[in-house]
Amino acid sequence: MVIGVPSSTLLCFDCNAAIEQIVSLHKDASCNKGSVVLTSLNGRFLDRTDFSESSTRIIVTIGILFPPKQKNLIRAKVEYNDAESRREHHHHNKVNGMDWLKIQAKRKLCQAADKCIHHKDVWGAIIMIDSRFDNSWRNILPRWMNELIETETNIRNFVKELQTFIEKHNSQTSRSTE
Repeated sequence: MVIGVPSSTLLCFDCNAAIEQIVSLHKDASCNKGSVVLTSLNGRFLDRTDFSESSTRIIVTIGILFPPKQKNLIRAKVEYNDAESRREHHHHNKVNGMDWLKIQAKRKLCQAADKCIHHKDVWGAIIMIDSRFDNSWRNILPRWMNELIETETNIRNFVKELQTFIEKHNSQTSRSTE
């Protein structure tokens, strides 16, 4: 389902039939005032869509997407990893079931970040909202991401920092294109 709303905002809910239309509307809107695309981290839209470098400046993730443990295959993988990590003759680098689940969730977060930051010359903000992003989570995120993480719990400070970040990078981008 695609819903067009004022101010070039686009709300989209993952749907195979709408992916092409969503991408087209997003690209048209980004030439004007900008656009917003909402999708699930596990959706086909995120998996299949490639945006141009300048069209996606902010990625917001709400929550952490773990594989569904109620699925038999996932449950079996978690149990296998738990059993293998406890075996004495194995190396200590075997991951247990929970660590394996965290790695899968990390992959989804990194995939979302890649929609915003393709390489070192592209800028964007990745906003991860979840109370579980503590030090244990920071340790499994990629080093480049971990080194840049700033934690802010005050919404006013967050908005001010985000505005400053965007203004700084927008001015650098406009100077480099002149």
